Amino acid sequence: MGAKILVIEDEEAINDVICMSLRATGYEVSSFPDGDEASAWLEERHDYDCAVVDVMLPGKDGFALLPELVKHDIPVIFLTARGELQDRVRGLTGGAEDYMVKPFGLSHCKGNAHADRGTARGNGVGDRHDSGRPVCRRHPGAPCKSPEPEPYQRIQCAHPPVRPWPFSRK
Repeated sequence: MGAKILVIEDEEAINDVICMSLRATGYEVSSFPDGDEASAWLEERHDYDCAVVDVMLPGKDGFALLPELVKHDIPVIFLTARGELQDRVRGLTGGAEDYMVKPFGLSHCKGNAHADRGTARGNGVGDRHDSGRPVCRRHPGAPCKSPEPEPYQRIQCAHPPVRPWPFSRK
């Protein structure tokens, strides 16, 4: 079995599609429809390689779950209908690796889940390249080329993508 992905999404259709797609490509998936169930599960088991989390959940919302996931060193990708700038900044500065707004492309979600499995750790807001520019969170070790000031540079990367969508089996 492949990497372990945690999906926390209350919309059943979206949850089913994400889980089915990840399982079809060899990933082990656990899913929960609300934040309280996911939080209780995390107390027992927290050996996930990545979490795809909705912000607006019954029980604990995604922002409330974020510190628990970060504490267990689980990279988080928010997948939500809340697309306001302050929500994006809150999620990314709180420790999320990415913040995707619905509607989304499934290949984008899967690609981010794979690419963010620990590769972006330590490249958060405040880290600096030798040049003095912020470190690019998508391209570890490279200076960020985004024209946006911190913390907004985590929202948009001016680098072209370097990773292919790697969720297809080889």
